[in-house]
Amino acid sequence: VLNLIKPVASVKKLFVTLSLSADLPEYVIGDEQRLMQILLNIVGNAVKFSKEGSVSISAFAAKSDSLRDPRAPEFFAVASENHFYLRVQVKDTGIGINPQDIPNLFSKFTQSQALASTNSGGTGLGLAICKRFVNLMEGHIWIESEGLGKGSTAIFIIKLGIPGRSNESKLPFVAKLPANHMQMTFQGLKVLVMDDNGVSRMVTKGLLAHLGCDVTTVGSRDECLRVVTQEHKVVFMDVSMPGIDCYEVAVLIHERFGKRHGRPLIVALTGNTDRVTKENCMRVGMDGVILKPVSVDKMRSVLSELLEHGVVLES
Repeated sequence: VLNLIKPVASVKKLFVTLSLSADLPEYVIGDEQRLMQILLNIVGNAVKFSKEGSVSISAFAAKSDSLRDPRAPEFFAVASENHFYLRVQVKDTGIGINPQDIPNLFSKFTQSQALASTNSGGTGLGLAICKRFVNLMEGHIWIESEGLGKGSTAIFIIKLGIPGRSNESKLPFVAKLPANHMQMTFQGLKVLVMDDNGVSRMVTKGLLAHLGCDVTTVGSRDECLRVVTQEHKVVFMDVSMPGIDCYEVAVLIHERFGKRHGRPLIVALTGNTDRVTKENCMRVGMDGVILKPVSVDKMRSVLSELLEHGVVLES
């Protein structure tokens, strides 16, 4: 995650630090892919909404006195010999959040006005997904901020097993995938991602790379058309980029590569739920439309459908 974040942060001249407590075990049992997505989204938001300053990431084994949050009395965590609770804190010097907006941040269809109205690149990345994954790992997530202009801190706690002591089959946070997905491999699959937002581009790349894909990213129409080749099996493109006609890009890819079996499959990424966007994508010959933010589970499903059917059956 840090390797993906640092290039984007360096462009904004943000200082990124990582602190890992010495009491963390070297190996743990848990859902690696979902933990990776939580980190990508939270650290990505910290970078996205910070114009200057720093982003600090710290992780440690949570002590019993730090497992309580008065805002969530229903969260009752007790460590044991078989498992422990990992506490991760991501602190930034960004735009901050109005305290009254914080409860809305984890709602799928609601976004803090503080985030939505800034000129720093739109809304936050997948906090509803983060909350769902944290809950699956029997954890808790929350955000603290003293107000606009005062930065923010995202904190989450998740339950992880200790190797040699845990009965893995009884751990609810270890992912169990459908049989057809278990057999599907994406190792070395060449994928091209076009997105003009550096943080969103980084998150999408991180999800795909974690699934084994060989990912190339571009930030413009011209760069996409220059880079794309027959070796790229899939092209993901954000169709909401200002000043870029992604529909034209799709048409030009069709014209260049001709028949379907000789061209990359084209999938639109969009935050728009309206029918017109989907119809426009289908009209220019895109092979699928998926809503942002995209979870690692959804990305796995999309790739499986593309490789098996050549189309995303469900958006």
